[in-house]
Amino acid sequence: MIRKFPLSMLGSTYLLFLFAICSNTFLILEAFLTCNGPALKKLRLQQRSSASFVFPDDDGDNSIDDYPPEWESSQLPTPRTKGAPNKLDLYGEDELADLLQLHQQLYPRTGKSTDRSSESSAQQPLNPLDQSGGNSFLGIHDMVMETIQELEVVKKVQEKEKESLVDDDMSLLSSITDADAAPLPTWLPSDIVEKMKGIRAIASDVDGTITGSDQSVHPKTQSAIQRAVEASYSPIHQLKTFFPATGKSKAGAMASLPSDLASLLSQGPGVYIQGLYCVNGDKIVFEKKLSITAVAAAEKLVAELGTSVIAYDGDSLYTNDLTDTVRELHEIWNEPLSKEISVLADYPGSFHKLLICDKDLDKLNSVRTSLEQLAKEYDCVVTQAIPTMLELLPSGCSKAFGVIKLCEDLGIDPATELLAVGDAENDVEMLEMAAIGCAVENANHLAKDAADVILPLTSTDGGAGLAFEVIGGL
Repeated sequence: MIRKFPLSMLGSTYLLFLFAICSNTFLILEAFLTCNGPALKKLRLQQRSSASFVFPDDDGDNSIDDYPPEWESSQLPTPRTKGAPNKLDLYGEDELADLLQLHQQLYPRTGKSTDRSSESSAQQPLNPLDQSGGNSFLGIHDMVMETIQELEVVKKVQEKEKESLVDDDMSLLSSITDADAAPLPTWLPSDIVEKMKGIRAIASDVDGTITGSDQSVHPKTQSAIQRAVEASYSPIHQLKTFFPATGKSKAGAMASLPSDLASLLSQGPGVYIQGLYCVNGDKIVFEKKLSITAVAAAEKLVAELGTSVIAYDGDSLYTNDLTDTVRELHEIWNEPLSKEISVLADYPGSFHKLLICDKDLDKLNSVRTSLEQLAKEYDCVVTQAIPTMLELLPSGCSKAFGVIKLCEDLGIDPATELLAVGDAENDVEMLEMAAIGCAVENANHLAKDAADVILPLTSTDGGAGLAFEVIGGL
């Protein structure tokens, strides 16, 4: 092809090539290609199964004789005809062009030095398609091959990272007990460490445990819950489930959490309404309700004592008097707003539990004495989660009982595989029956007495998150 150029064009072409090589700029080569576009427009590398790359000339003849003497075919990249395929056998022309474009984006205009020695560079003839000098830009072949190598390195790094994640997950708990590891925190009893290795599930109270005194969730706790839910979907992580265990309705519990946490937990397992409504996804694992006679007796008692009463039927709440105290359950504690009906005992069906509320704590203490006597007569039990609220439940039921029923459905042995975290009287049995029971620092004395571990942080400061991370292996 070049033999058909006028001599003057060849002279100028040669000077341009020399200038491009010496100046080490890509722009000069672009100028060359632009000036000689009509002759070099068809110049390209073509892959052949058993021949070298050739350049078609203007008359359509692909003869190798059309190469200038200084462009020997041995200097051009050729596919291998025997043995294992090289990169040129595996990538087509369009793919090579894409790789070249990616390379140019990574190393725009300025080129990139090679590690070849000056001696090896001197032994190879200068080639406008393969400038391999220490300071010159890479040729097309080298640029493509280097880009391929870079992509392969990235792939190997990603595979290595995946392997390291598996190693990290499998060695997490063992590293805690390593004799050469950092000393255990002073708040973590040494006899708990061995039990930590078996933890496969976490159950946590919501109010006063996950949420702080201001009803917010500390970032440490929120992050730990998110990791716990992610771990439950991992085939390699030991932790298999995280679920709330609360006296709230499901709707109230989700409304108390940040929206991203609520979206994670709402579709999973959970123990609600003090263990009287337990679900695993869309399946109701266990539920139990009060008898109508117990509801009628309790309704009569609270009317005589002048306190407010709220009845729970799943996520629907009812009252016979929509007082300010009843409204606060919705406005402060995020439970659904109660619907007012004249007589609770006339409700079709029944209720999971009754909530008796009063801001006067002395008055509520006197109400408790009468309510516990009523509970004995009507096969019920009384518990308390918040100082201003008493709860009447069906006999034999509690948050702990609901957790046990849900663990059965999940294939978890709570005595050896459950970490439970809480803060109040209604958490006591759950903390006692779990493999490891933790009480946040703001817990009442009953919960602390029942716990194996008393955390050094309150729920407001992320105490629950600390338990999830350190004891739950997150």
